[in-house]
Amino acid sequence: MPVQTRRMICLNQHKQDEDAAITMLNIHKTSVDKKKQELEKLKLIKRYTKEYNIMKHLYDISIREMNSLEMKISELLSSVDK
Repeated sequence: MPVQTRRMICLNQHKQDEDAAITMLNIHKTSVDKKKQELEKLKLIKRYTKEYNIMKHLYDISIREMNSLEMKISELLSSVDK
C-alpha cells in the first residue's frame, strides 16, 4: 500500500469537502425549487379563492334579485286573478 503524504491527504480531504459542499448546494437548490413551486400553488389558491368569493357574492345578489322579482310577479298575478 503506497504511503500517503501530507499533501495527498490534504488534497483528498479538500476533494471530500468540495463534494460535500456540492451535495449541500444541490439539496439547498432542490429545497428552494420546491418552496418556489409551493409558493406558486399558494398564489393560485389565493387567486382562485378571491375569484370564487366574487362569483359567490354575485350569485347571492342574483338570487336575492330573483326572489324579489318572483314576489312582485306573484303579487301582480294575484291582483290580476281578482
